[in-house]
Amino acid sequence: NNEKEHVFCKSDEKLKNRHHAALFIQNNYLKLLLRKGPLSSNGQTKYPSEWMWKISEINDNQWHSYKFIVNYPTKVDLYVDERLVVPTSENFRVIEDSPLTVVPGTEETIFALGGCWHARASRLVQHFRGQVSGLTIEQKEDLQRSSSCIRDCHQYIDIPDVKSEAGVEFASNSNRSMWILRTDARESYEKLLKHIVYRNTFQPLGPNGQRTVSINTRIKCLGEVNTYDLPALTRYISIVPPKIPVKIELKADTSYLVPELAMEQGIYLFRNLSVYTNAIKKSRGDISDCTLRATPPLSN
Repeated sequence: NNEKEHVFCKSDEKLKNRHHAALFIQNNYLKLLLRKGPLSSNGQTKYPSEWMWKISEINDNQWHSYKFIVNYPTKVDLYVDERLVVPTSENFRVIEDSPLTVVPGTEETIFALGGCWHARASRLVQHFRGQVSGLTIEQKEDLQRSSSCIRDCHQYIDIPDVKSEAGVEFASNSNRSMWILRTDARESYEKLLKHIVYRNTFQPLGPNGQRTVSINTRIKCLGEVNTYDLPALTRYISIVPPKIPVKIELKADTSYLVPELAMEQGIYLFRNLSVYTNAIKKSRGDISDCTLRATPPLSN
């Protein structure tokens, strides 16, 4: 079926039928469209514009959750029921296209659910024939400071010193918080796991707290059809704040200038004395020892 079924669509409000962004099903593919532009220049440079996944879930008449993590325009990850769809040459394609150009009178767009607005026909077309229980679109501002931190200062799981080889496959999502590993032998699986590392490049190191890293393993024995899930293995990584040496000192005036009469009557030496500490939490404690000494020794 070559007809598009739109889950959502953002298109020109007037004059044109151009699709700016869309999620739709066509020819047994789930497709995400993200067109660059509109741009004032008519450049010939092409950009990734349409990501296509051929997955069985869109036709099995069952409920599923679909999540897209977009790092435009370099990478788009698809999760079905919280599992990453590992792209292969058989199930994944990317189509490049030129940016949309600025056309007078098409400054406004319409965002539609369950169909796509075509301005030339003045109606919604290409309707979605199915059910949707919810839709959430989150967009982050492209601030230079935050994008630099995401690129250079984040924490992630990595497999830095292993190359793809026969019988070994591994792929991650965009932020490398999840990896999918596939091997055809127990020895290869063990070897791959031993090369997994956790990296944290925040300066200073942080944020403080505990991270949980879990390994969920599914095996299939030779000659069998069924798969078996092994008990999950969990490791914990904790980052604690550095211990700052506690500093405690007495502070007060170190010299006095008083009249002779006051000296004869006696003066309070430590009336403005205070105990200073840089500890955040000032715990209560007993003073074990205190010594007062005059130099040179006072004589009668």
